[in-house]
Amino acid sequence: MRPWMALLGVALLGLVACSSPSAPPVPPPVVPPWGAQSGDAPATPGGAVEPSTRAVPIQAVYLTTPSTGWVLTGAGLLRTTDAGRTWLPAGPPGYVGTSQTRAEFLSDRVGWLWEPDGFVWRTTDAGRTWEFTVLENVELRNITFVNLRRGWAMSHDNAFTGGAEVVRLLRTEDGGATWSMVSKVGYPGSPGEFPLGGIKSGVGFRDASVGWATGHYTNTEGLFLYRTFDGGATWKQVELTVPATMRASTNRMNQLWTKPPHFFGGKYGVLPLDGFCGDEVLCRAFYRTSDAGQTWQLGEPIRYSFGSVVVHDFADVSHGWASNGKAVYATADGGATWTKVSDLAGVVQLDFFGEQTGWALVDDALYGTTDGGKTWSLIAVDD
Repeated sequence: MRPWMALLGVALLGLVACSSPSAPPVPPPVVPPWGAQSGDAPATPGGAVEPSTRAVPIQAVYLTTPSTGWVLTGAGLLRTTDAGRTWLPAGPPGYVGTSQTRAEFLSDRVGWLWEPDGFVWRTTDAGRTWEFTVLENVELRNITFVNLRRGWAMSHDNAFTGGAEVVRLLRTEDGGATWSMVSKVGYPGSPGEFPLGGIKSGVGFRDASVGWATGHYTNTEGLFLYRTFDGGATWKQVELTVPATMRASTNRMNQLWTKPPHFFGGKYGVLPLDGFCGDEVLCRAFYRTSDAGQTWQLGEPIRYSFGSVVVHDFADVSHGWASNGKAVYATADGGATWTKVSDLAGVVQLDFFGEQTGWALVDDALYGTTDGGKTWSLIAVDD
């Protein structure tokens, strides 16, 4: 394994081989100060979004402080430090991305940019410089970090009929410069390994040792959820109670989908669950824990239709937001209950910092809120 290749200024990217083993009424609209420019107009709740005229579409958004954030485009990252009033290119230099590129930020200075084919970039100085490495022979499903040095990457290796797939879990101890395999599906499998059955959606960790693997079964109504206590080397299935209201379809198999959990301060966390709240009606609810994942309580579901884009984000274990494509909902009790706060439609991503300030990506338009999602205003993002 070789370390990061530093990318400075406008240096051309090089490829470094890294060995890897085989609701209440909505209040009247108010224009918040997010990115306010002369002539800006607020988003009308539930109104149509104007088509984008950007040369390079926005793919994802990341809010890292109330005034600092990033937008990801096919040409790289743009960064604001003044609540969206101005934007500056933030690298990586020479970057040409794809629609599958994603990022993760630990702070307003530290973040990773990655693509499914194994390209990984890291910055520790707010995008002024970037380091680059390649994981060979991978198809990355997700990357997650718990601190500056330790992180995990799940790679899809092979799929089989009947809803089974082979995955590898890779781990880094140096911030992503080098990776090593810590677990893999076995044939037919040994105790402690990832199961062959099930489609895996990713992993989420509470700390350097304890984490959860999530996914779904295609041919059973079981819950796919596994836990590790040794940094991902061995795994054991976790049984959680699923109410009948999340298995309420009478004309199809009541499949369940889990997604990686997110933890806040070690003890507190949320874990998303999708299921059927009725015939042809899907819903998303959240398990929440206050004892480091020893016990979980499931909250009230948010309903959505087939084909809808459903997104959510939690700023802390209590305050979260979700969109079912038709409206934005908020919770102040960890997902136990939800209240509709806005009719903003077509949201494809939400990202909040604190209880009031957040971003919503609607098609290729960025909106901001400073009142917990009740009102939204368009933020101009210059190429």
